[in-house]
Amino acid sequence: MTVGGKVVAAAAMLYRTTVALLKEWQRRNADLQELARLNDRDLRDMGLTRYDIPYLPAFMRAQEVEFPDLGESPMRGVSPKVFSIRRR
Repeated sequence: MTVGGKVVAAAAMLYRTTVALLKEWQRRNADLQELARLNDRDLRDMGLTRYDIPYLPAFMRAQEVEFPDLGESPMRGVSPKVFSIRRR
């Protein structure tokens, strides 16, 4: 694979990762909004308080152990000199 091809592959991976992160953020945000709409009694039945809601995403991330397999970086082996800016 040429250096240009590796740069394109890296840009595609960055795009896919960004899209996946945005989708995950939207899902978690929707979950938090749903919890915020519950009344205090329903939250208490689940063992939660309103104070707990903003901290749930961090707690849930700490519980996750699986990460998506994004494959090997297409930039492996590319010299940083490829990205240097030429001065005129």
